[in-house]
Amino acid sequence: RLEKARSWDSKNNIHLCRTLCEAGGEINQEYRTPLFNLLEKVQNEVSELNHLSNQDKANHMSHKNLGWRDILELAERKYLDQIIEGNVRWPPKCHNRDSKAAPANFGANLSQAPVYNRGSGVTCYNCGKTGHKKNACPLLKSTKSNSNGSKGRNHNGKGKTSNQSSPDPKFVPPGANATPMRVINGGVKIFEKHIKGRKFEWCAACKRWSTTHNTSTHRGNGNRASQSRNGTGM
Repeated sequence: RLEKARSWDSKNNIHLCRTLCEAGGEINQEYRTPLFNLLEKVQNEVSELNHLSNQDKANHMSHKNLGWRDILELAERKYLDQIIEGNVRWPPKCHNRDSKAAPANFGANLSQAPVYNRGSGVTCYNCGKTGHKKNACPLLKSTKSNSNGSKGRNHNGKGKTSNQSSPDPKFVPPGANATPMRVINGGVKIFEKHIKGRKFEWCAACKRWSTTHNTSTHRGNGNRASQSRNGTGM
């Protein structure tokens, strides 16, 4: 209506284009980049229109495919491209998920997960305590030290260790014939056992029993496929 009434000033195409750029969110470059490129063209062209009437400006911009309709159509196309079922990338729709269902782009989300710094909020996947990561776990250093200290020969000199001990139960994987407590996420077997009165669940990626997570809920760089290599019978 403004255009028909000759009240629309095509200089406003700049503000229109900039507003639509911001609608995609700061990290949505797939949507923002084409609109920013169009914005640059609009700005360059508008600078040449000062001597024209509003109607002539509108005609000129439309002829250059830089009119307000062109801007809206581009924004709509890029938006529709990102809400295709099965390949949704539009940020607001990506956050509207079924909490009980695994996300379609689960792997991509993992690669974008925030990297946590050392601090009280970090949980160790080795001992389950907070304040450090697995690679800095004191328990790992202690276990390694004890392992090195147990090597040696007994008094009869036959090469047997004099201080042999049973393996840590937290690192003994489920047997090949072990029965899982439940099976989830398309066949991932969840194994449970109690150690000193505490319930532990097996994580094939960490290759240990944990009180904080299991193979299905592991969020590190481990590969769930290692479960089959650890005798868990995926």
